[in-house]
Parts: sequence; structure tokens; C-alpha cells
Amino acid sequence: NITFSGIEFRKNSCKNTGAVFDAYMSNTTIEACMFRKNWAMNVGGCISGYQTQYNTYDSTFEFNKAEGAGAVISLLEAQLFDFGSTFQNNTAFMGGVVNVEEDAYVHLRGSILKGNMATGNGAAVRINKAHAYLEDVYAINNTVLAESGGAAIYGEGGYLDTYLGTFTNHTSYIGPVIHVINTTTNLNSTMFIFNEAATLG
Repeated sequence: NITFSGIEFRKNSCKNTGAVFDAYMSNTTIEACMFRKNWAMNVGGCISGYQTQYNTYDSTFEFNKAEGAGAVISLLEAQLFDFGSTFQNNTAFMGGVVNVEEDAYVHLRGSILKGNMATGNGAAVRINKAHAYLEDVYAINNTVLAESGGAAIYGEGGYLDTYLGTFTNHTSYIGPVIHVINTTTNLNSTMFIFNEAATLG
């Protein structure tokens, strides 16, 4: 097990995955850290993981970028548990904050998702045959530029659950907040306000 506390990770880059962390079969805890302007050519602008678990607390992730998926985090058969972190102004083709694939699981609790962007789909979260649970999340001003939609969340297979939380001021072409295909979706006690879609929604 590894723990990082009070550390700043700035302007790191890689040509493949995980500019800061790329873990396999480990348990990593990140507390009160700053991730700023990190970049990955493929996936995971800051973090990527396969069959591993990340626990993040009260950290800030801003202005990170992945040319592929997951501007901050990309997971494959891995898990992320976040408590109270802020994700803002991150950009990726898919999954402007988190990309979860193939039996991965992400649980965001009390997190802030603000001003993130996807040029493809899922400005905040992208689900592909995986599971995302957003609990008491505040999501605002996330944007999708392409016609795929899902300014906050895009799902294609798997599961999406929300409980409490607010999603506001999102913009996309199709489905201003959530765009799901063959995804089991449960939205509970969640507020959606002032979101905009150019066509469907």
C-alpha cells in the first residue's frame, strides 16, 4: 500500500498512460494533493490503473489533459473511491474527468466536477461496460463539443447510479447531462437544472 499526502504534481507527461501514476495490482491513497497541467498521449492524464484501487481525498485536479480518454483518471478492471475532491477544467476526447472501462468501478462522493470538457463524449464521466456511482456530487458547466452528447456522463453498457447531488449549466449536442446506451441507470434524489442540448435531451 502506498500513500501520498500534500504533494503537487505539475506538468508531467507521457506518451502512453498515466502521466503521474500507472498502477497494477496495488492500493494507492492520495490525500490533499494537487494535480495540475499533466498530459497523456493515450489515456489517464494523471492516473491510470489496471486491477488496482485508488482512494483519493480532498485533492484538486485541474487543467489536465488526455488525447484519448480520462483527462484525470482512466481505469480498466480497477476501482476509484473519491471523497471531496475538485475536478475542474480538464479535457479529453472521452471522459473529461474519469474514464471507466471493462468492469471498472468509480464512486465519487461529495466531489466537484466543474468546467470539464470532452471533444467526443462524457465531459465528466465516461462509462464503457463498467459502473459509476455519483453520490452528493456537484457538477457544473461541463461541455461536450461533438455530437455524441453526455455533457456530464456518457454510458455505453454497464451501470450508472446517482444519489443526491446537483447537475447544472451543462451544454452538449445530444442529451445535456446524461446520454446512455444499454446502461442500467438509477437516478435518485438528484437535481438537474439549467442544462441545454442543441437537439435531443
